[in-house]
Amino acid sequence: MFFETEQFDFGNEYTPPISFTPNQDGVYSISGNVSFTPGVAGIYSFELNILVNSAPVAAEIRSTTGRDAVSVSTIYGLNAGDNVRVEFVASVDGTISPYFEATHFAAARFPFVSPIP
Repeated sequence: MFFETEQFDFGNEYTPPISFTPNQDGVYSISGNVSFTPGVAGIYSFELNILVNSAPVAAEIRSTTGRDAVSVSTIYGLNAGDNVRVEFVASVDGTISPYFEATHFAAARFPFVSPIP
């Protein structure tokens, strides 16, 4: 899945189409949302994961029928240079649908000055 349109990137930390790499250590809010339309009728499952350095740190998993959306978010301590990605996986082929609900990936650092946990 690709997130190709940037709204803004003040620190030049987003590398389209799928990767966020912070320039500063800190506590970050990270979120993603995907709207999906399956290519076949019936029950299917899908999940949306937030990965930091290829390790999952948050996930939302569900089974459903028809068009649906899934969201995932976390507040997470990141180090400068960590690689953050959002990954979508479905048990059937289909289309990521930007029209049902907004499909997005966002990350923002909180202005805390204490060390990350």
